[in-house]
Amino acid sequence: MNSSTPLRAQATGSSDTDRSKKSNCPWTFLNIGLMVVGFWLFWPIGLLVLFSLLAGIRPLDLPERLIKWSKSMKDQISNPFGGASTSSGNRVFDEYQEAQLDRIEEIKNEVKMRAERFDTFKSEEERHQDQKQFARFMGRPDDKHPNDN
Repeated sequence: MNSSTPLRAQATGSSDTDRSKKSNCPWTFLNIGLMVVGFWLFWPIGLLVLFSLLAGIRPLDLPERLIKWSKSMKDQISNPFGGASTSSGNRVFDEYQEAQLDRIEEIKNEVKMRAERFDTFKSEEERHQDQKQFARFMGRPDDKHPNDN
C-alpha cells in the first residue's frame, strides 16, 4: 500500500508541498470570524480582512504590512521624486542646478517681500480712505495724507 501512495500522488499531481500550501489556506474559521467581527465593529475593518483573505494574506500579518505600507507612503510623500536631491554624477550640471535653485529661492523671497510691502501699503491706503470718509462725515476738512498732492 505504501508503494501505491506515491504513485497516486504522482497521478493526481499532488505532493506533500501542495498539501502544506493548502494547510496555510487563509480561509480558516479564525480568519472568517475575524472578518465577521470586523464587519460587526466597523465595516472598513471587515473589508480589509476580506481583501486580505482574497489576496492570500493572513489577517494576523495585516498590522505589520500596514506599518510598512504607511512608512513607504510617508517616504514617497516626503520625497516624491525618489531622491532628486542626490548628485547626478556631473559636477558642472550639479553646480548649475544648485545655482538655479538658489536663484529661484531668491526670487521667491523677493516676491514674498513685495507682497508684504503691498499688503502694508494697501492697509495704509484703506486706513487713509476711512479717515477721509470719517472726516467728511464729521464735517471737518480732509486731513492731508502724505501721498496726496
